[in-house]
Amino acid sequence: MIIAVSREGSGRRGREGDLCDSMKSMEIPLLSIFTLLTEVVVTSSVLFIIYKGYTEGRFLRALALWTLAYEIGVNVAYMLFRALGHVADRAPEVHSPIVTGIAIFHGIFSLLMLCGLVSFFIFANRAYARGINFFRNYFSFTAMFILLWGLSMFSGVLLFMLIYFF
Repeated sequence: MIIAVSREGSGRRGREGDLCDSMKSMEIPLLSIFTLLTEVVVTSSVLFIIYKGYTEGRFLRALALWTLAYEIGVNVAYMLFRALGHVADRAPEVHSPIVTGIAIFHGIFSLLMLCGLVSFFIFANRAYARGINFFRNYFSFTAMFILLWGLSMFSGVLLFMLIYFF
């Protein structure tokens, strides 16, 4: 399913009566919108898990497993779907070098952050099982992870905006 979004011009008319700023139309795949919105939910889950671990000294294992399963099963599958759809010899559209560069950065960085998330949660789970507040004891590591996760999220939103709105 595709959602059509229109941007209309100012409505000024030229001599022949045509709109000077012609209506621009773009199509945003529903899967892209869904993935963007659910990535916000995943990020909220990650931050909530860290917050609860830091403040209450407990690791939300079930939520962490759900978050990892969703991130691997849905978001990675979406990224693979998008990447395979843009193979050079059959790409549906050609993007600017900036968009292509951001897409490459976001794809690679997001996969690295996913590996980091898996490792981060494994270490946290082990520490909390031993009664150690991982997120508090390794505050610098936790803060760096949050900043890098935010960069990954930002690059994804930026990519979405560049592709569909500019």
